[in-house]
Amino acid sequence: HNVKIQDTTQISRTFQSWKSVQCSNVVKLVDLFQTTKFNDSSLCAIYDYYPLSSSLYEAHFVNFPLTPITQEYLWSYLVQLVNALNAVHSKGLAINILDWHKVIVTGSPGRIKITGCGPFDVLNFNANRTRDIYAEQQQNFVDLGLLLKDLSSKMSSIKSQAIDDLAVEDKFKTVIKYLLDEQNKEKTIKDLSHLFYDKMLASIDSTLSMTDYTEGVLSRELENGRLFRLICKLNFIYGRMESRIDIDWSESGGKFPIVLFY
Repeated sequence: HNVKIQDTTQISRTFQSWKSVQCSNVVKLVDLFQTTKFNDSSLCAIYDYYPLSSSLYEAHFVNFPLTPITQEYLWSYLVQLVNALNAVHSKGLAINILDWHKVIVTGSPGRIKITGCGPFDVLNFNANRTRDIYAEQQQNFVDLGLLLKDLSSKMSSIKSQAIDDLAVEDKFKTVIKYLLDEQNKEKTIKDLSHLFYDKMLASIDSTLSMTDYTEGVLSRELENGRLFRLICKLNFIYGRMESRIDIDWSESGGKFPIVLFY
């Protein structure tokens, strides 16, 4: 509310840029516009709707029953978030806020999406300053590392902030160290992926298994729908008052096989 936008054309440019991001782990921006309907100058962002979704923080620390954080969840979150970063960075964009309040859980087990992308590109726009996209993308790696570290620290009662003290696998610690390495200013998705490529295969296998299960359920429901439509059609032509004196519905009539379904 009550936003001051220096260049209104930045709204359409930002919308077109984020609209081109097609990723299953990024909530799609449907529309972005400025309005005065709230008695001020407001910037409205419309996203795809995911009913019953909750933030990562709410899922693990607020909503009951709480979902415990496990090593499997952490690997799954890492794969999905890296997939989101890859999709965003490949479009020459950067995520403004990446924390457990802006990552939503949309399904089970552990299906997540990054939300809130787009509006801050407009709000933070400054015509007198050139935006450093590369630096912002590098900050995304740091933000990802901080998020994973915060989640990992909740797996045990140890209050230590050291990465080596986290109750996670050594390979996961290596990933966090890479992301939080302040000396490395040239982090890439490729180099990061090499640290846990085997976990990506497990994530792909899990996704395909879930797809097979979903298709199996849908195919059974499809057959149920066909049977329901068939019964409706039979009920429409069977038992009508004018058919009671029709000899075609008798045991020797041509329509008698329809009666056998009842």
